[in-house]
Amino acid sequence: MIAIIPAAGKSRRFYEAGYKMNKIFLPVEGEKTMLERVIESLGLSEDDELYIVGDVDNQEVYNTIHSKMAKVRGVHWTTVWIRNPIDPLDTVVRIADKVDRSQSLLINFADVWMTESAQALVATVKNVGSCGMTIFNADGDRFDHVMPGVALGGTFYFREADQFFETARTIKRDGREFGPKDVVERLPAHTFYRVALNETMFDLGIPADYESYLQKIYPDTWKDILEGVKK
Repeated sequence: MIAIIPAAGKSRRFYEAGYKMNKIFLPVEGEKTMLERVIESLGLSEDDELYIVGDVDNQEVYNTIHSKMAKVRGVHWTTVWIRNPIDPLDTVVRIADKVDRSQSLLINFADVWMTESAQALVATVKNVGSCGMTIFNADGDRFDHVMPGVALGGTFYFREADQFFETARTIKRDGREFGPKDVVERLPAHTFYRVALNETMFDLGIPADYESYLQKIYPDTWKDILEGVKK
């Protein structure tokens, strides 16, 4: 299986809120970076191939923590550097010629993870469908919704990587931001939706969510942690 983490975002909202680093390098539970925690949540084996698609402007800071990240047990990955991606879908499609498209494909956003392994989604889709994605109960404008009251998670699985890439290439750009969900919607039926319980899913895509997370995980020291990652 191929796994791709699109991590080329500029973290604009975090920098505007006073943070001094890209959100994927922020500390989370267990003295890990957010990116490390996402990698662990994928549940990959030594036979799987992981690609992290990063913003070339983050290459220097990434290299400073790479030795620490390399300790993520049993996982080996390739980092592909790109510049100025249009959106999350473009970030993934940019490396289509670098992966084995005959395999299955797992995509996970760099700021979202579940306490259960993403392999739960993979195992179910293999039995019942051609692709799948996680969803969870949520209202409001903060999340991308697949239906009223149901928000899109950040994990997607496709049984055929080549089908994903070929479908992605057919999407006509119209000024909107596209992601893996837009490929799912254009594929034939047999899409499986795995419902993630809100307490088992973490989406830290904006500063307010990250700060609420810190308060919950580190109630006594979260202010000190926050002070260390802000300017």
